Amino acid sequence: MTPQSPITVLVCAGAPKPDLDSLKNIYQSSDQAYLIGVDYGCLSILKTGLKLNYAVGDFDSVSPEECLQIQAASDRFEQLIPEKDNTDTEMALYHIKKLIEEGYEIEAIYLLGCLGPGGRLDHTIANLWMAFHPDFKDLFEQIIFLERACQVQVFQPGNYRLTDRLDSDYLSIIALTPIKDWIIEGAKYNLPQSEWTYPRALISNEFVNPKDIVTLSFSQGLVAVLWIREQAQAKD
Repeated sequence: MTPQSPITVLVCAGAPKPDLDSLKNIYQSSDQAYLIGVDYGCLSILKTGLKLNYAVGDFDSVSPEECLQIQAASDRFEQLIPEKDNTDTEMALYHIKKLIEEGYEIEAIYLLGCLGPGGRLDHTIANLWMAFHPDFKDLFEQIIFLERACQVQVFQPGNYRLTDRLDSDYLSIIALTPIKDWIIEGAKYNLPQSEWTYPRALISNEFVNPKDIVTLSFSQGLVAVLWIREQAQAKD
């Protein structure tokens, strides 16, 4: 693959039940898609019949035979030592930064298998905490965490129009940091201009109607928005 039209990057990490249906749908609908497998997530991608552009990890969660299978199905394979400061998923994001340096234009970045279900809680927290990493600040403008029952996107200060992209039951808006000039309008529960000196989770809000627009604005802080589909979550 050479830099041409913008690419959609799909990263599958190692949680047990990634949303492979969404992965395949996004892959098939993209003009150019770039597949990154992270450790056991490589095997998850191979189950779809797709090949990997890049496989990365210490591969401590796969057998030697599976590791050889991953290597054979990857354009590029990088095995890391287990004793390292960065997580395997962080190394995948560094690879995306390298793609940008090589001239690729990134249209969107989807992270699957990062938030569960069935995965380790510490992995989930570590993956969300990447939003605080200064090296990934620019990437997070394009990153969407995608699971079968929810989508998560982290926003920098600004003004945003939120649509119901998941046919969701709930819309949770969570300040990950102290926050200023926080306003939510157009939702079932609106928020007048507010300021908190500590992180604050405003969960279980809703779109009044599926086609409604909810506006979110704030001048300082970091906010995670979660679109949650409860029925799908119960099945998981």
